[in-house]
Amino acid sequence: MATNSDEILPLERIRGTIIPSLLGSLSNAKLSLSNSQSDYEIDMATQIEKLRRDLVYIRQAFTGGLKNFEESASALFKILLQPQHSLHQLLDQPTQFHIHDSRVKQFQSKLRVHSEIIIKLKLLIPSQHQMVLNKANPLSLTGVVFDPNKVLDQLSDLHFSKVFGDSPTFRDFWVVYNSLCVTTKLCLLCFAVFPANEVVKKGLLVHWWIREGFLNPPVDGKETVMEIADGVFEELTKKGCIEPLYKKRRSVVRSFKMHPLIRSAVIVIAKDVRFFDFDGKGNPTANFSWSHRACLMNGSSHLTLANRPDLDPEKLQTIFNVNEAYPDFSEVDWSRLRNVKVLYLGRWHGRANHHIEVDDVEFFKGLRYMRHLIFFSLQGISRIMELPDSLCKLSSMRILDLSRLA
Repeated sequence: MATNSDEILPLERIRGTIIPSLLGSLSNAKLSLSNSQSDYEIDMATQIEKLRRDLVYIRQAFTGGLKNFEESASALFKILLQPQHSLHQLLDQPTQFHIHDSRVKQFQSKLRVHSEIIIKLKLLIPSQHQMVLNKANPLSLTGVVFDPNKVLDQLSDLHFSKVFGDSPTFRDFWVVYNSLCVTTKLCLLCFAVFPANEVVKKGLLVHWWIREGFLNPPVDGKETVMEIADGVFEELTKKGCIEPLYKKRRSVVRSFKMHPLIRSAVIVIAKDVRFFDFDGKGNPTANFSWSHRACLMNGSSHLTLANRPDLDPEKLQTIFNVNEAYPDFSEVDWSRLRNVKVLYLGRWHGRANHHIEVDDVEFFKGLRYMRHLIFFSLQGISRIMELPDSLCKLSSMRILDLSRLA
């Protein structure tokens, strides 16, 4: 199915030949995983089914007479036809494969490319969502052409793209977001710190929401805080904002994840309402000059308060370690962080290969100032051998997470 890079694929060929071929490959992939027992492979099968449904939707949209669409769609589909991204050779023998199989990593890489391309294709299609405010004049991205050599880079910065901000997909999500109550909106925005498709444990989210004051038991006592939290998860799931991950054959939901397209929309909103600050790649930062929250990321955003007249440490309420392996607190004046309620320095996911280490525990001395600290996590951090007595004096502390210390 190789094509000339300069050739524009006719829409009829895309609809009649290419999409059915891709659907066949995805169906074979799902069949290969159909008898799997592992949570990992069940999750892969779920991703495949979502891609299959999206492709069916795209095929149906092609019959609507979209204008100025051919060149953009052609460029995107040609990427999927390139040998390095094709699923055909990998699945020429649709036998079941398991997580130890050498083909799994290849399949994951190809599946990621397919997912990203299909996201872009969906952005090109005028919305058919029932909550579009003005169906008579839907917004569209007609006339926008994507460079096939740069499209994957463009996808990584989707949240800051004018194309995305003006798309019907984002407008639809904005309607969904505005339909949420204030509590549910705040809970949803917390997902912006986690990378797309990363598994986030339900317990972590609930503790975070409670300790920041997003979830409060009603005065009448008819619902518990956990029941309120379950209601938030249920609403966000029903409205397609998050995806539940099941344990024990789909009987219990313990984790959630967020689709890349939804996360991009959440990032746009989180930045706009000043819930978090983000860098040019959509990563949350330690800058809290206009937010109440700071995040630690990859060695580039150590929490520094010195010589920053624009920062008001008194307003900082949450410090969250997203993926900083070697957090450095040498320049932090803890006495100025007296109002922090959530200090999450440890691992938030279960991957054992995510190493976090501190050079020393001198920073513990500064914790004595944090009289309002409620939730403190050191989960999975190496080189912490003992805890200071001063932690016992933090009267507001409700959760101290010391699991998997090494």
